[in-house]
Amino acid sequence: MISKLGSVWIVVSLICFIALCSQVKADDEFYKSMPKELRCSGCELTVKVLNNMLSHGTANMEKQVDQALANVCETERYSISEYNSERMVAVCEFMIKKHKEELRRELVEHYKQSKKSTYLEFVQHICLDITRMCAGVSHKAHQHHEDPNDTVLHFDRETHDFNVKPGKNVRIPKIVSELHEEL
Repeated sequence: MISKLGSVWIVVSLICFIALCSQVKADDEFYKSMPKELRCSGCELTVKVLNNMLSHGTANMEKQVDQALANVCETERYSISEYNSERMVAVCEFMIKKHKEELRRELVEHYKQSKKSTYLEFVQHICLDITRMCAGVSHKAHQHHEDPNDTVLHFDRETHDFNVKPGKNVRIPKIVSELHEEL
């Protein structure tokens, strides 16, 4: 016979299982109703909105991040999108619901640093590594099979300069002297 404690444990486990199953079903519905490109654009736009809200850092970054996460999904913030604002808000809300603690940690860490990664790197980190909203759209996948004909643009984090390695498909023009007599 099952003890009272055992039966309570079974009931609690069953409730947790049902809640988990309904959450998985809701997540599946979100992914089915929201195309991959829209999810990725929504994530990138959410990071842009958060960046606008947090770029004027204060001493209490944790509090500022908490306030930003609480207010980031307001519809009027997404009026700049070429997509429907309500769909972008749905992506934002999904991100906050599923990844709030991870986003909080990453945002606090990023905005507390004196030497931050580039904005593009940060967006990729959030939308690829943390939320996986842009999975399959990674620029990292193209780095491993570089074609020698391709031009490569590299950003140096230390000097904040761009270096261009010209390929056959793009040529860098040679500077012509202003005093060139043939002109």
